[in-house]
Amino acid sequence: MVIRALASGQSPVFESEEEAIAHAFTSQLAHKHRVDQNTYADAARAFGDKGIVDMVMLIGLYLTTCAIINAFEVPVPEAVTS
Repeated sequence: MVIRALASGQSPVFESEEEAIAHAFTSQLAHKHRVDQNTYADAARAFGDKGIVDMVMLIGLYLTTCAIINAFEVPVPEAVTS
């Protein structure tokens, strides 16, 4: 259900508070290029400093990969489209 909600642009219902916090953190960083103080504090409580660093690194890696794929117009592999 989470993937369907995300794909349709709706807010998903998460099974845990940690999932909701990670989603809010990721969404803010990816779309607004910053994380508000309340969300950051929630993430710090849920994941600790190391967890926040890990999330930021993963988010950055994902966004960089997306930029490369888009810049070079990498096609979807044939096995996925057929």
